[in-house]
Amino acid sequence: MAELKRIRIRRKRASFPAFVLAFLVFSIVFFLSTAGVKKEKAVHKTASPVRQATKEIALEDLEFYLVALTDGDRIENTRISSARYMLRGAAGYLFEKDGKWYSIGNVYFSREEAERMTAHLLDNGIEASVLPIAQKGATLRVTAEEETLDALSFCLSAFSAFEKSLADYSLRLDAGELSEREARVLLSVLGYDLSGGKAEAKRAIAASGDNAVYDIFRAYLHLLDDLSSLTKNEGGEMMLSARIKYVLIDNEMIRMNHLRKIHA
Repeated sequence: MAELKRIRIRRKRASFPAFVLAFLVFSIVFFLSTAGVKKEKAVHKTASPVRQATKEIALEDLEFYLVALTDGDRIENTRISSARYMLRGAAGYLFEKDGKWYSIGNVYFSREEAERMTAHLLDNGIEASVLPIAQKGATLRVTAEEETLDALSFCLSAFSAFEKSLADYSLRLDAGELSEREARVLLSVLGYDLSGGKAEAKRAIAASGDNAVYDIFRAYLHLLDDLSSLTKNEGGEMMLSARIKYVLIDNEMIRMNHLRKIHA
């Protein structure tokens, strides 16, 4: 009987270069197909409309009273007097009106308080007078994104909280009811509480250009910068009180000039 021989059948395997080529072709086809989907999604996303609304923003009347300690025709002399009074807790803010320069000691939001302080200073041999400042408010009709309108409302409420808080801190420092350290902690907390509109204010300034809305946001950011600088103040209770009064007066002047610009 003939011997059967075992026959091996070899299958031809694909070469390595051919395998690589096939993988590359598959990868390119897959990339092109998914890229088309991503591009379609991106176009759809950018086409979504920006939601805008129109709102009336009321800027309240400004009325405050400056207590001036000295006045003169030359700013140099007034500046020297201001530096001397700052050591005793006065603002030392230089203010010009009708060709005269005044060294402002403090700001009050009622005539009665300003006149009471003026009388106290006169009784103690310090020359003082009251300078009333008033500016009519305005109503702005603003069309913008809802986030911007919300930020505007927040800024206006921040002005009011800033004004009341700083007037209170300086009064308590002068009365010895608040230490420098305690006041700086309160200023830090106030700065944090009022910083909620900071990001939107910066974004709106970059987008809005030079207009009334821009000026509101710019005044708000200036307010935050001032609060930050006050937390770094050193020199005792009287110097911190002087700086707080100065910052408060300066911010009131900024808001007053903003309203004058609107009415011009």
